[in-house]
Amino acid sequence: MDIVLLLDTTLNNSTQNEEFKTFLLDLVEDFQIDCGTPRVAFVSFSSSPVLHFRLDKYSSKADMKSAIKSAIFTPGERNFADAFHLLHRQVFFAPYGDRPDAPNVILLITTGNSERKKYEASQQIQFLKDQNSILVVSKGVKDMTEIHSFASDPHLENTYELTQSENISLIKDLAYVGICSLTTTYNYDNEDMEGSAVTATVNKIVSTKPSIVYE
Repeated sequence: MDIVLLLDTTLNNSTQNEEFKTFLLDLVEDFQIDCGTPRVAFVSFSSSPVLHFRLDKYSSKADMKSAIKSAIFTPGERNFADAFHLLHRQVFFAPYGDRPDAPNVILLITTGNSERKKYEASQQIQFLKDQNSILVVSKGVKDMTEIHSFASDPHLENTYELTQSENISLIKDLAYVGICSLTTTYNYDNEDMEGSAVTATVNKIVSTKPSIVYE
């Protein structure tokens, strides 16, 4: 699986940025990066996107976590369009580590709606959704219409909504399970993949951990 962590850093809120970093670090810890099965890229964005590392940059979990910890974020105006365009042109691209036989999953974390190029964002997301699965985590967003349009269908199952006062760590395990679920869905939709291959793929990607039950 090829995973892209796409983080909205529009708000000038250092406390929240650290909260998001901790969330990403905890999430990365759950994947077996060192075995080479999942690859991870990291992009942040506000007025412009920043590619912190590509899919083929790190095969060491320790190095990847160090890069996330040291990432510097710039606030600005929320511009999904340019961030989506960067993913299409510079991340999901074979010379930069994208694997044609691996499912692609985007985890988008956002705190609001488009403040620039809203129409362009609606066009760019369609290109991405044709080839990738998208899971969205929103925090403090009141109007979810645009955000729901970014998530893979069924969008309500692939969108996690938090209030401004809720810590994103509350849904870390849900995000973990959601990413694996999207991978399974991708493989079942791929005519070249058998059901047994689906199970094998998921088992290789995730670390062994007890089952989680949500009521």
